[in-house]
Amino acid sequence: MTGQKLMTFEEKVRTMAQAIDLKHAGKIAEAEALNDTIPVEPWAAAFIKKYVGLDALLSMNFNLAEVEQAYGKEWLTETNV
Repeated sequence: MTGQKLMTFEEKVRTMAQAIDLKHAGKIAEAEALNDTIPVEPWAAAFIKKYVGLDALLSMNFNLAEVEQAYGKEWLTETNV
């Protein structure tokens, strides 16, 4: 997961606020791209992997840095849940 980084809670909130400002300014694509930089919660990734599938999870452009930290890099290649 190159280019993906962990964020503090404060960084997540600041990034979300910036994305909201962009959305209100009509810059929807930029807002969505900024939202994609926020790490997805590991529990949410586990839910998606279990119920939608690993390929779907990997295709969603999520920042998976926290998932790698919580479950290990190999979890993102294992197809069994």
